[in-house]
Amino acid sequence: MGSSEDNSLHNEVHTQLAHTYLRLGMLLANECILDDVPASNQGKVYSNVRSKDELKSTMSAGDAFREALFIYESLGLLRKQEAAFSHFQLASFHKGYCLKVLDLEKKHMWPSKGDNKHLKAKWYASLADKHWKKAIDFYGPSTHPVMYINILLEQAALSSDLSKAFHSIAMLEASLLHLLDGRHVVQMGEDCELDKDSTIKSKFWNQLQSLLKTMVSSSLSGVSNRAGASCTSSPAARCWDACKVKDMYLMSLKSTSFSQLHAMYKLWLS
Repeated sequence: MGSSEDNSLHNEVHTQLAHTYLRLGMLLANECILDDVPASNQGKVYSNVRSKDELKSTMSAGDAFREALFIYESLGLLRKQEAAFSHFQLASFHKGYCLKVLDLEKKHMWPSKGDNKHLKAKWYASLADKHWKKAIDFYGPSTHPVMYINILLEQAALSSDLSKAFHSIAMLEASLLHLLDGRHVVQMGEDCELDKDSTIKSKFWNQLQSLLKTMVSSSLSGVSNRAGASCTSSPAARCWDACKVKDMYLMSLKSTSFSQLHAMYKLWLS
């Protein structure tokens, strides 16, 4: 009896400790800035925070998330959902770093040469993707459709941002494929409970329509043809059919249910 009580107390204490680390990470991540800013530009970045002590405190956000994740995972199935949520928070954290790197490069505050120009951003993007995939292992389309769609929206948004920074057709297509994965929340032709959630439904379709509109514009302006080298250099990339993308865009404007993503995906593969 005593052993059972001790085990229960152990789990509760560690759970509360993990909760504390998670909340700390979320708090600090909101104020997080890069620790890899070149020394010659640190003055510009320091001006955005109140003190160097504040700068140092924000650097512990990632450590706090990882500590929370470690504790949750040590508790096994008991805290599987909390572990998945920690993965989601870590992904968002790395996404923020990735976007910060891209912003610094855009402002010419980040020294870069040749092929190394975007390596840092790609590294943070890969970390974000790794943790999103871990989160989706728990937040599946059938069991947690809202969280599943939110993760897809985050993945698609980052891919879209990377496509703009790298002038990459492959990343733009990756963004579309993330959103088309939303079809897994419902079987073709069936009613979808998620359609009743006006907030997530509106957010999803607005993002998909915006992406397809960008792809249509790129096709019509000849960007795809000018980026032919990118298309042939990567097996994952291919120049899309302008008429097909336009048809998908028109479908998205008329769509009223997530189940219609099945038809859009079928058209994309045709």
